[in-house]
Amino acid sequence: MSDVKNPNEHYGKKYFSSLNSVKKCYSYSHGFTNYPNMELHIAECSGINDKCLTVNITKNEVKASWLGCASDYCKITKNPCNISNFIDGCNANLASINGDSSYYSLCTCSYNLCNSSYRNHSLSTLHLLTLVFVILLQKFFYK
Repeated sequence: MSDVKNPNEHYGKKYFSSLNSVKKCYSYSHGFTNYPNMELHIAECSGINDKCLTVNITKNEVKASWLGCASDYCKITKNPCNISNFIDGCNANLASINGDSSYYSLCTCSYNLCNSSYRNHSLSTLHLLTLVFVILLQKFFYK
């Protein structure tokens, strides 16, 4: 792990090898049933106009986290995806169906090793507090 740099060293710095293509992302996997758990390492991205992703999923209190290249994530998902559809920034989704709750967040960035720092891809504090409030309302009023 000596080749993995401190994520905080990269915050606010953009390492472009070309204008729109990422060549390296931090990679990590834990909790996905169809993909092996991996320790944090640096992955070489192979997709054209690739991006770095951070994905966090909580389904029925089971958590999974994934960091890596968008092209690699597209290979492990059940639905095919197109890298050009990933827009830089974060998206979050909270759903509850028949008592089963699911939370999904996906953050995308377009420069080398950008998926390392929480500050680079975090949801705003207000957004997180709103989601917590909605979850609490759901737990107390919709039993």
